[in-house]
Amino acid sequence: MKRCIKLLLTMVCSIVCTTTVFAENAVGDYVQLCVNGQQEDYVAVYNINGNNYFRLRDVASKVKGTTAQFDVSWNAQERKIEITSGKAYTGAAEVNGAYYETIFVQSSNAAILVDGVPQNLNAYTIQGNTYFKLRDLAELLGFSVVWNGAENTIDLITGMTENKMLIEGGGEKRVVTPQSSKANYAKTSKSYLFDNGDGTCSILDVNGDTIQIDTYQMQDFQKISGKTIAMPLPLFGGFCKGEDGYYIAVGQSDQEQVNKEVIRIIKYDTDFQEVDHVSINSADCFTTIPFDAGSGKMAAQGDKLIFHTSRERYLTEDGLNHQSQLTIVVNTDTMTVENDMGRFQPNHVSHSFNQFVAYDGSYPVLVDHGDAYPRSIVLHEYGKSGSPSYDLVEIPGEIGANATGITLGGFAISDSSYMVAYNTIDHQKVTQYKNNEMVGLDTDERNVVVTIQDKNTHNIQDVTLTDFIGHQKLASTPKLVQIQEDCFAVLWNVFDYQNPAQSTLQYVLIDGSGNLLGQTVTMQDMELSYDCQPMVYEDTIYWYINQNENSRILYQIEIS
Repeated sequence: MKRCIKLLLTMVCSIVCTTTVFAENAVGDYVQLCVNGQQEDYVAVYNINGNNYFRLRDVASKVKGTTAQFDVSWNAQERKIEITSGKAYTGAAEVNGAYYETIFVQSSNAAILVDGVPQNLNAYTIQGNTYFKLRDLAELLGFSVVWNGAENTIDLITGMTENKMLIEGGGEKRVVTPQSSKANYAKTSKSYLFDNGDGTCSILDVNGDTIQIDTYQMQDFQKISGKTIAMPLPLFGGFCKGEDGYYIAVGQSDQEQVNKEVIRIIKYDTDFQEVDHVSINSADCFTTIPFDAGSGKMAAQGDKLIFHTSRERYLTEDGLNHQSQLTIVVNTDTMTVENDMGRFQPNHVSHSFNQFVAYDGSYPVLVDHGDAYPRSIVLHEYGKSGSPSYDLVEIPGEIGANATGITLGGFAISDSSYMVAYNTIDHQKVTQYKNNEMVGLDTDERNVVVTIQDKNTHNIQDVTLTDFIGHQKLASTPKLVQIQEDCFAVLWNVFDYQNPAQSTLQYVLIDGSGNLLGQTVTMQDMELSYDCQPMVYEDTIYWYINQNENSRILYQIEIS
């Protein structure tokens, strides 16, 4: 709809009284606004002296229903524009036309009040309407403005509070949704936030064929450096921070089974310069599609790297390419693989729809979300003789039915126990599990549960943290974050089927034995990332979500 120009949105705080009238040249155009990632209609805009001005009522109609909403009224008797913050816009949301040719416009001589307080703002009267610079309105009314060059739009981001901060950076938006929280299988994580141990942190974000690494000061999250790495192979598999550098896994498919490289694990130094790598061919790991239908996690300790991921396997006698976990042990000194990666590994899980790995002292522990062999959330003490396994959460239903009514979100290790966090339906309501359907389940309501296994006795207990079944609510896939030695935070978003526009986050603290360490806390307008595992720094939890290619929101919760 009509051409758009790239808008220069500059912030100039004018201290000019609006009762003085100036005539200026103005050129009109249209631009599309987005509000918190949601595309809105095109609106008229006028470029005056290199700045772009928007109609006040257009902005009010677009942010209606957000934390930055405001109403507009015209006091004709006193010639005042009165803005009331926090009140929903009551006017019509009509489209106002723009002149493409140059026209003469006059600065507004009306007084401007926000919540009764006079404001000194540059404004112009055009076709009987008042136009303002967008960033002037943003500063007054509590939203942020970001130019999105890729989409040729302007993004208005509302709800910035002490718990949310707009920081430099951007990329693909990956946020938990009702759909992702009910999905049969996970996707590869492409968002990483990690502490560098020197007063800075970094974000590694994968977009298309590039890997972007941005580094920030922890004090104020000002960006201090950025680096881009081209993807060596088309598929991204995972990332982790090691003791002396970083590790990234990439791959490509070999559906023809010609025994080509399908996985490459690359070792980088602390400046993200490649040090070495190991290549794995398809016949060595019985793999046609690496990282398939799973998330994949890495853990490094000493001279060992464990990459616990998934794969679509070579064609078998039944004429099918089955999916399963794939566990790779790498000696990071020599960058060589030390374990057998063939058709069946000692910790075999098929299908494996999510994977986690963490070190318990000197040996790694693996967790999978399986739908067939076994049909459970299963844990392997991989470093112990025989790789003993335990079904932490047995899942009802037919072997191999992809729908399990569970999404696995977190794994942690305390001194005394293993802990997994997930959401789950009431399985008693299901009469049959199919690949993409759970028969008998009218509404997909889910609770958050943490299952805890004692390391010594192997006894298992379930701790249910919500009461959403029967209340038209869905808990998102939860996050499990270790705060201190025996203190863990469980976080989840709440999706209310009766109020779908609400965005609510809840969290609670528990210890390694499952005891609650406080009440459940509810926060408004806080979204969890689909794949960014939260980071803890000085008793504050951090995570981020990209809004678009030029916009990134950092979330933070201080734990007292």
